[in-house]
Amino acid sequence: MRRIVLPLLVHDDWAEACTWVRGIVSTVPAPATDSLAFDRAAYAQIVDLARAHGARVLVLPLGVALDPLLDPAVYLPEGTWAVPAQRHLIRSLPSLDLETYSRTYHHWRGDPPRLVDEHPNPLAHSLIAQELATWLTRAGLGAPPKPTTKR
Repeated sequence: MRRIVLPLLVHDDWAEACTWVRGIVSTVPAPATDSLAFDRAAYAQIVDLARAHGARVLVLPLGVALDPLLDPAVYLPEGTWAVPAQRHLIRSLPSLDLETYSRTYHHWRGDPPRLVDEHPNPLAHSLIAQELATWLTRAGLGAPPKPTTKR
């Protein structure tokens, strides 16, 4: 483990120190201020790379709870799939309020229950996977073949 972890830590620390020094002497570019332009450029590069290798890009735009999502057509290149998994999560709720969303899709522990992590829980992952499978089936890709076991 030392042969792997130690070089990675040294590399990361060195790169961070170099970036810090470059920031002091102003040779590091300023962070992007137009997040939409940044997203468009980033997705364009990803899609170009995928297409160059014969792949298609499928994006699962997820939002924060019930907040409306920006239409993926605004930032995704033409021909990129955007699966509306967030909409599927919201439609699956018994009532449309933030507390129900959080209690249904976040991680809660203890007695009384306490929110410990806002990342999607297993139920949310399951619903996202169902929506993804539905979209792949509609696209004619269906389920991947089952692995065969050699005897």
